[in-house]
Amino acid sequence: MRYFNQASIDTNEIRNPIKFCPCCGESLRDPKSLLNVFTEGEELVYFCWCRHCTWRGEIKAITRVLAPELASEREA
Repeated sequence: MRYFNQASIDTNEIRNPIKFCPCCGESLRDPKSLLNVFTEGEELVYFCWCRHCTWRGEIKAITRVLAPELASEREA
């Protein structure tokens, strides 16, 4: 089990988390909406719930994407 090093958290990132709902664009600063920050390994993850559209989900920065190379039409 890895423990997150609290000293390595960028405080500006925590003070300025996600501000708007990615689904409807309403402000998540509404006191009836939910915005929670937790760690997954060394990454910050934001759990959001919007009271306006009831969207909920986790948002985190993507640092690397691995995708398979698709066969071209000539090879198929």
